[in-house]
Amino acid sequence: MVKQPDSDLAQQSVLQAVVLADSFAQAFRPVSYQVPKALMPLVNVPMIEYTLEFLAASGVQEIFVFCCAHAEQVISYVRDSQLELRLASVRLHVLAAKSPCFSAGDALREVEALGVITSDFVLCHADVVSNLELGSVIAAHKARRESDRDAVMTTVLRRVPAGSRSHRAEDATLVATSGETGRLLLYEQAGKSVSQFEYLGKTIYTHVITDAYATRVHDPRSFDGVSRDILRRWAYPHVPDSNGLPGAAYKCGRGGVYKERGVSLARSCVVEGASALGAGSSVGERSVVRASVLGRGCCVGSGCTVEGSYLWADVRVGEGAAVRGAICCDGVVIGAGAVVPSGCLLGPGVEVPAGADEVVPGETFFSEVEATMQRGIEADHTVENVALEVNSLKFAQNRTFADCLQPLLLTLLSSLQLSTRTKKERPREIKRCLKRWGALLGRFVQSQADQDVLLATLISVATESDALADVLSEEAILRWASAAEAAPCGSPTRALLDSAAPFLTWLQEAEEDSEED
Repeated sequence: MVKQPDSDLAQQSVLQAVVLADSFAQAFRPVSYQVPKALMPLVNVPMIEYTLEFLAASGVQEIFVFCCAHAEQVISYVRDSQLELRLASVRLHVLAAKSPCFSAGDALREVEALGVITSDFVLCHADVVSNLELGSVIAAHKARRESDRDAVMTTVLRRVPAGSRSHRAEDATLVATSGETGRLLLYEQAGKSVSQFEYLGKTIYTHVITDAYATRVHDPRSFDGVSRDILRRWAYPHVPDSNGLPGAAYKCGRGGVYKERGVSLARSCVVEGASALGAGSSVGERSVVRASVLGRGCCVGSGCTVEGSYLWADVRVGEGAAVRGAICCDGVVIGAGAVVPSGCLLGPGVEVPAGADEVVPGETFFSEVEATMQRGIEADHTVENVALEVNSLKFAQNRTFADCLQPLLLTLLSSLQLSTRTKKERPREIKRCLKRWGALLGRFVQSQADQDVLLATLISVATESDALADVLSEEAILRWASAAEAAPCGSPTRALLDSAAPFLTWLQEAEEDSEED
């Protein structure tokens, strides 16, 4: 759903915003492999809803949502959820990336190339929850720009205590500002570097929030912290009983417990401590739900404990099971008597067997394969040695070839540090990597489904590299291209096919030459 700015808006100065639907981070893996972070439910409301409401309330008139991964899901959500009708005062556009993006900088370069931004604009991620009124911040920024054309940006910051749950555990950022002017003098993040040429000669100013709520959902820890803030009404008017979504009907009851219609609670169950229960959810006899959120259609059996956890839609918790400090995505099934400990992140459809007292083995296998691949890269092991180690793990834990393929591929791609490479460097690095390790990936591709998964991932980052042919069969690549031709024009799949056109042409010509020989 790519649109050009409306002609009537283009002729006047309008307040525009760019919302990045991708966070370019790994904190929510493996869930983010299937669900875009922007659509993850925060107290049963997709994160992007909070961001768009915040911008609309601040007087933004035109919003561009830019998405890379899972662009089709975001486009479908915007279309099916009637967002454009609900945000009647805002012109809403969804822009899908035409080429792979590995950082916010890549995304902004694509937005600039589209020519849709006509003046200074608001930039934020789709995980922002705030009740800040941006009007005064924007006015100050414009006034500053009148006197100083090199004042390219005003950043909005908020002081967060070190122990706050909305604070990223690994975040170590040093910020220094001028007390008189608010000019940003130093912004340094541990482990990250910024080339001086990117900002040399320009000035950046800050606005520090003192009387409003504003934060981002960076990771599962802040997901928990922001959810608690919403339930305790710190982010008002972003509260469950505002019922901003179509069909939502929450009411706040005693003890800060929010319930929709159709919730079924057994007489002896206990629900307490700032919780929310979606429509159609049920809690059985002698069960305890404390400081948790249950999505629509969730079923908690008898004698269960759900504490400090977030159950998305249609989650089933068996009799006597315990879930503490976990996030369970749509359709998760937890067997009777099972224990899901703190810190677990269960992807869509995951099933925990009855009586299981931990869910760590799957994560351990994934981590062990990643560590094996990382050692192979650092020590320059042979393909045979790495394959032998991974196969040993596979047989020891009764895993499939697909289970091995995913962590191998992710470790290889992470080792390339593509977000720090220029567009000219990326194809060379990818080709070098595939030449070196393509044979290893090929050993764990045993089915058509494996080929499709590997191809979809590789072609999204390696459309300019003929080294793909060393990893996958020509038939698999051409089959994918044939299926992609059926995708509608303007869709991310079609854009990916167009970007891969030179490689596909080379592959077809090579095939024709071999037939002639």
